[in-house]
Amino acid sequence: MYLRTCRVVWNECIRQGFLTEDKYPFSNKDNTLISIPRDKRRQQSYLGVDEMTELYKVFVDKRYPEGWDPAYKKRAHDSLGLFLAQYLCNGFNLADAGRLTYNRTYFAEGGRAFEFMRKKTSARSNSMSVVIVPIIEPLKVILDEIGAKPEKDSYVFPQIFNGATDETLRRKLTVQESSNIKDRMNRICKEVLGWDKVVSGTWARHSFATNLKLAGVEELYISESMGHSQGNDVTSGYQDMYPLEIRFRNNSKLLNIEKEEGPIDIDSLTPEQMKELLKKMMG
Repeated sequence: MYLRTCRVVWNECIRQGFLTEDKYPFSNKDNTLISIPRDKRRQQSYLGVDEMTELYKVFVDKRYPEGWDPAYKKRAHDSLGLFLAQYLCNGFNLADAGRLTYNRTYFAEGGRAFEFMRKKTSARSNSMSVVIVPIIEPLKVILDEIGAKPEKDSYVFPQIFNGATDETLRRKLTVQESSNIKDRMNRICKEVLGWDKVVSGTWARHSFATNLKLAGVEELYISESMGHSQGNDVTSGYQDMYPLEIRFRNNSKLLNIEKEEGPIDIDSLTPEQMKELLKKMMG
């Protein structure tokens, strides 16, 4: 724990210009540097894909106890949506969620992806802190429900900072929102699903990494998607290693959602799509 505190202080010194990145002493990959092992309790703090899927179904169906006050139901619904958004947005934290905007990448990709600089590492990293989030269908459902209307450079979740621009106030609001999510998620887990779990926002990040790893997704993708620094010898070319379609394929493993197929319009199929359909029909 003390080493983690030292790392926070070191990062702040880099941010303020008192230290340089080349002197950074911490790394869990480089044996010549200081390693800070993950706490075993944190390794166990995650929800499996099936459990996350159950929470998503609660959100979609708005399945909350009748005895809850309508105003509280709305707040709990919004908190559940933010928790699921954290999970589906590559495990980002609320500080990142509050700063997420409908920027150029969102519109250039036709509303299919977010791009942002991870707040926690932006002070000491460059392009390696850039995170690309594929907007898979369940995430789109959540955005339609609790996100703001897409407008150029507007905030996706303005309710987190509520218009505040002062960083000190933003931190306080983030801490308060994190506490709200924890309290409401625990009530949902206990009173709706009957789970004996104490869930907090950090579980979303741990769940993203753990579930993709268990699904067989390569660790390099997981690390890059979470905005982890890859070291000074790695360039921003990592972004090109994972085209958006691969990101969609990997992140679709985060939930067990069966896609319902509607009737096929044969006349509208391209020759390539027709070939794929024939291959599927022939087994």
